Amino acid sequence: MRNSWRQKLLSGVLAAAMAVSAFPGSMSVFAEENTAGTPYDANGYNVTVPHVIVNQVYGGSDNGYASHSFIELYNQCDTDINLNGWELQYRASADAEDTEGWHELTLTGTIPANGYYLIRCGEVTDPEPEAENKGDAYAVPAGDQEWDVVMHNKGVSVALFSKDVTLTDAFAGAVAENNRPDGYVDLLAVKGNDNTDAQTPLVYETGVQAEQSKKKSVRRNGFADTDNNSTDTEIIDYSKTVDTAKSPHNSKNGTGGTEPTDPVEPVLRVTSFEENAALTMERLSSIQIGNPNADGGVAEIVSYNADTKEAYVVNGQDGLLYRFTVAETGLTQKDSKDMRGLIDGFTYGDMTSVAVDTVNDRIAVALQAAGYADNGRIALLDYKFNLVASYEVGVQPDMVTFTHDGRMILSANEGEPRNGYGEGTVDPAGSVSVIDLMDESVTNAGFEAFDSAALAADGVLIGKVNGELNSAAADLEPEYIAVSSDDSKAYVSLQEANAIATVDLESETVTSVKSMGFKDLSLTENAIDLVEDNKYAPKTYPNAVGVYMPDAISIFEVGGVSYLVTANEGDAREWGDYANEAKETLTASDDTSAEKVRVLDKTCTTVPDDTKEYLYGGRSFAIYNADTMSLVYESGNDFEEKTAGYLPDYFNCSNDNIAIDDRSTKKGPEAESITVGQIGNKTYAFIALERIGGVMVYDVTDPANSTYVNYINTRDFSADIKEDVSPEGLCFLSLDGKPMLLAACEVSGTVAAYSFGGSAAGTVPAGPDYEPIKDSAVILFTNDVHCAVEDYSALASYRQQMLDDGYRTLTIDAGDAVQGEVIGTLTNGSAIVEIMNSVGYDYAVPGNHEFDYGMDVFKELSGQVQADIMPDYEYLSANFVDLLTNKTVFEPYEIRTIAGQKVAFLGISTPETYTKSTPTYFQDENGNYIYSFCEDDFIKTIQAAVDSAKADGADLVIAVGHLGDEASSEPFRSTDVIANTTGIDAFIDAHSHSTVASQQVENKDREDVLLTQTGTKFENFGKMTITSDGEITSELITPESVDVDATASAKAAYDETQAIIDKYEEMQDFTYEEIGSSEVDLTTVDPTTGERIIRNRETNMGNFVADAYRETTGADIAFANGGGIRADVAKGTVTRKDLMDVNAFGNTMCVLKVTGQQILDALEWSAHAPLNADGIALSENGGFMHTSGLTYEINLHVTESPVITDSQGMYTGIDSSKPRRVQNVMVNGKAIDPDATYTLAGSVYTLQNGGDGYSMFKGAEVVKADCGKDQDLLIQYLKEDLNGVIPAEQYGNAYGEGRIKILAADSEQAHRFVQTERVEATKEKDGYVKYVCAVCGEVKTEVLPKLSSGEEETSGIPQTGDNTDLTLWLGLLLVSLAGAAGTVVYSKKKNRINR
Repeated sequence: MRNSWRQKLLSGVLAAAMAVSAFPGSMSVFAEENTAGTPYDANGYNVTVPHVIVNQVYGGSDNGYASHSFIELYNQCDTDINLNGWELQYRASADAEDTEGWHELTLTGTIPANGYYLIRCGEVTDPEPEAENKGDAYAVPAGDQEWDVVMHNKGVSVALFSKDVTLTDAFAGAVAENNRPDGYVDLLAVKGNDNTDAQTPLVYETGVQAEQSKKKSVRRNGFADTDNNSTDTEIIDYSKTVDTAKSPHNSKNGTGGTEPTDPVEPVLRVTSFEENAALTMERLSSIQIGNPNADGGVAEIVSYNADTKEAYVVNGQDGLLYRFTVAETGLTQKDSKDMRGLIDGFTYGDMTSVAVDTVNDRIAVALQAAGYADNGRIALLDYKFNLVASYEVGVQPDMVTFTHDGRMILSANEGEPRNGYGEGTVDPAGSVSVIDLMDESVTNAGFEAFDSAALAADGVLIGKVNGELNSAAADLEPEYIAVSSDDSKAYVSLQEANAIATVDLESETVTSVKSMGFKDLSLTENAIDLVEDNKYAPKTYPNAVGVYMPDAISIFEVGGVSYLVTANEGDAREWGDYANEAKETLTASDDTSAEKVRVLDKTCTTVPDDTKEYLYGGRSFAIYNADTMSLVYESGNDFEEKTAGYLPDYFNCSNDNIAIDDRSTKKGPEAESITVGQIGNKTYAFIALERIGGVMVYDVTDPANSTYVNYINTRDFSADIKEDVSPEGLCFLSLDGKPMLLAACEVSGTVAAYSFGGSAAGTVPAGPDYEPIKDSAVILFTNDVHCAVEDYSALASYRQQMLDDGYRTLTIDAGDAVQGEVIGTLTNGSAIVEIMNSVGYDYAVPGNHEFDYGMDVFKELSGQVQADIMPDYEYLSANFVDLLTNKTVFEPYEIRTIAGQKVAFLGISTPETYTKSTPTYFQDENGNYIYSFCEDDFIKTIQAAVDSAKADGADLVIAVGHLGDEASSEPFRSTDVIANTTGIDAFIDAHSHSTVASQQVENKDREDVLLTQTGTKFENFGKMTITSDGEITSELITPESVDVDATASAKAAYDETQAIIDKYEEMQDFTYEEIGSSEVDLTTVDPTTGERIIRNRETNMGNFVADAYRETTGADIAFANGGGIRADVAKGTVTRKDLMDVNAFGNTMCVLKVTGQQILDALEWSAHAPLNADGIALSENGGFMHTSGLTYEINLHVTESPVITDSQGMYTGIDSSKPRRVQNVMVNGKAIDPDATYTLAGSVYTLQNGGDGYSMFKGAEVVKADCGKDQDLLIQYLKEDLNGVIPAEQYGNAYGEGRIKILAADSEQAHRFVQTERVEATKEKDGYVKYVCAVCGEVKTEVLPKLSSGEEETSGIPQTGDNTDLTLWLGLLLVSLAGAAGTVVYSKKKNRINR
């Protein structure tokens, strides 16, 4: 990037301060002064700093091929450089026998920015003009300074200094740090072509070419200066015709020629041709930004910034984005930005387009990759040219624009097959990239949905290769984009296909491709000149049509109707060995012939009528109704007729030569660019002509009756390329209401500014105002929705409202979305994916229930494999790992730029997924784990992911974790992660169904981290707001509070999502069948507090479910895990859906034969959860078992569970040194016998697959493998066993029948007191009995009162030691600690899946 003047000033001051005198005379390491235009920075000499260079040196001696010796300087800087006080020194090689040594010239005047300064030296006394019939010797133009030194032609050195320098003999050989004089700027040297030692220059940079002669000069190649006079240079031969661009230039850009005669008066007109027209034009200024290039690419596209009154111009050839100040007097060059190394990891190929968004103060630049088939980038800059963000788009982005409101950036990606169609080549797909800045998404809208044969049948031109029709996806090449005024549609020119595509910006898809039709060249108004006869002679051609093939298009509205205006350039395809152009002889209506006319090769392109010839372009502009694509107006043969009248000597000349008729057999004047602007109450179209040059002006206020107004052409026809040649991009602007037009001319490399005059030159009306995208961003989030689909539509509406309000908005789900109600079971979760797509989710984290349909289905739901409904959102998880590849299944995080921050969203999955889904899903057929949740290094894994995100540039890290805050989930809770890590800024939580609007939790460094969670079943959705200064807040919103009709777009979003919900509701119609009634409310929650209790104590719902399992299977006992009971049943009518939602997972039921000991172990596992924070109840546990046919007690006085687990959370046994919690287990009223066998009903998930960690039944005999689905057993139980009525007598108590008795920790019952000592009472004193609690060791003493008279005394000796009571106490204690015999301990690693 080139330094600004401030940077140069600063570096100059620093260099001056650092200058030291280290060598004799005037030699030093650094320059004493760092003058503007010199190659120095703060660290000293730096050749990469833009500076003035010695660009070309020619020594003619006395008989050269040019009129004078000369030295040409060039200014690499973007600012003019004052040369006053600078010095030029010249020395010839020893071959010249020059005894004077160094010749000095003090410079004066100024060298313009990116311009030249010429020192014309002594005249050649005996020039040699006869070589190669060249005519006169080359006439060197007048110099900015004249120097009477006659330069040698066999070895010279020319050095440039920014001050007066006296050179010594030390300045010899290769220039280096040890001999570079103070004030040194540049040096150019060349050796004589005889290559003798005597012809070696005294001093040089690194190396030299041995090429100098009286014919040849040495010139820097493309102004290169790498301190190597050999590799930096090329040789110019003045005995031959010299390319104007490479000939000597003075500061006025004057060049020489072969005829040293009087200067030719320039053929240049700076005003429009129709001087008395209602609207006239005049050029205000023209500025050169690069070397002219016949192939173009120097100054291509120009865009205006009304906020800063600046224009930006693309120079793709040099990779520079130029900035100009725009004033009423014209343009002033300000600075430039080098775009070539701007984006890390991207290899620059070309810069093609620039656009400005004054709503949000942003600049978009289109960059093509060096690899022709590689995706390009859109660079988003602020007004200071700082990179804000970059977006990967399709292949070869050729044009970029914003929607009017600044929300979207659109790029037309051509996808040309630039290496042809041979073996090993690629034909990239053309596309339109839609970058939504509100949610930072990029969608490449392509043409895969279109059939090329059908398009061809409708008149769209489709390419053919080897006789085969190309696909529409590969063949259609977007060129230019125009956006409708309401930002709902984008219209895209498909130039080679002669078609316009329409992109719906709501759905971000291409909705239509329509042919533009063809121009009938048999009509008089379309008469065309196809003969190279040095005159304008238009004729009609009965069997020929013009193919419009527009490059640029624009759009305007009249009376509510949108109209497209098109610049009908025409374009052939020439890639590698492939070309779709042919040359044919056409017969005119007068039977004369036009030879070698360029037409479409019909073997390479489909055409509607094989009997006609199809010519490239319309040599016109046209107006179409944007909706119908019907032609409203076409300018006929105006362009040729007008230019022939105004410029008869240059009619149909090209943009690299001024020969008349050069383009007549090709595409004529070639309308390249077009724009529309309103001046006063009139609307005008401005059309740039690429070949002859200039801009046509038409009044299009009444589109169907558009009229010609004027033409301006500021090309200087005295040379092939001079002044404003080949306008590629136009920009109509309002400078404080005053209209102005800018033209970027790609061949001449100039940017011209035009003003307007005449009676119609009014002011430009102000456009509409738009709300900028907010600095803040909104993150909407859900968790544990569990198929409660009815509220997704409210979320969709609210999301749209946030977008309408200008917030960048992302939507995230923290897991457990796809399972939990009938609709999930019926569709294996795919219904939820479709609904979430409709809402517009961006990310999701896999919760444990995402895996409930099995790993194969999960891969479909998460987009890992192809499915009928694929998620449009991405899954993230930093700790879900495929052990076969040792890589995370999903990306750990993704970084998005929102609210001016780079925000990483980092996914975390609970390791409890092993037990809270089905363990076997994570194992291979041999029971070996092939997936991991990094449970052994959980915190370390999360910290590493956070650190990685920070290293990737994240300013903020938002953790999205399916972890929860239940005590039973320790050490995998969200609070555990926060407390043991650093770098997380906020945590969106899930899994525990907690309702947390905003809670501050301290991290490892004692910094506050925001924690939030929405509850479950769409009780709320979350809204997190991130401000531009990094502040994060969160709140919860109820779906019912959303005004879904707030805006039209919000209502549309609601309706779209609701329509999908309704579709799936219809699928569930059969579930609304009434199957009975209930006399009570069956509940999963505490009817007093509303808190969920189904997972830690008995409820009537738990009893109902367990009874259904036992009664329908005939088992002795039934288990029903609380985590699998998902809904209440209200008093009144009971439908099939009511019971299906209770057991929403649709688990298969089974019956096993198990031992009493296995049941005891299972109950102990059921009650293993930690006590809650108050110590008065169990914390929640999805594996908590409700029972039928069995009762038991849970003693909370046993504060620490004796169960043992593996790293996956699977039960492996009981610690015999600790007391058990479960006691008094009764089966049908009798104490359980550990050695007896019982039949046990329950789900395959828990009893056979280890779900919820129940591994103790492994190997048990299967009595019945499939008893049907749990839902079906509930329905059967109600209909057949209860005769359709759930009775209050049996289920009237919400807290159940006392099957599970929970003994409070501080209750007398909870202590297990055992007598340890007894002292009998006597008549003289009281006795006592001492008891000790086998659980906690508490001692209790019972007093035995003294005996009354007549009572017989017993021994007063204390009964301790080996007394019977003590023996009994010890026995009971051992039993309480160890439990019943036969405890099975499984040590094999199991997986744990939790409901």
